[in-house]
Amino acid sequence: TIRHTRASVGIQLAGASSALDGDGSVGFGDILSVIGAWGPCAGCPADLDGNGTVGFSDILVIIGAW
Repeated sequence: TIRHTRASVGIQLAGASSALDGDGSVGFGDILSVIGAWGPCAGCPADLDGNGTVGFSDILVIIGAW
């Protein structure tokens, strides 16, 4: 379950996790960063939905903010 609304996702991606790949914009590199962190990963930057696991829902967060 994704707990963030569309508006809060933009804030999160523009703030602390500001493009997971560090380039300052949301794009394909961020999807690759999520795939690279796939699996249990509580508290890591790629766990965008905050459920303790990096997975498909985190990719959807990236795509939604793209």
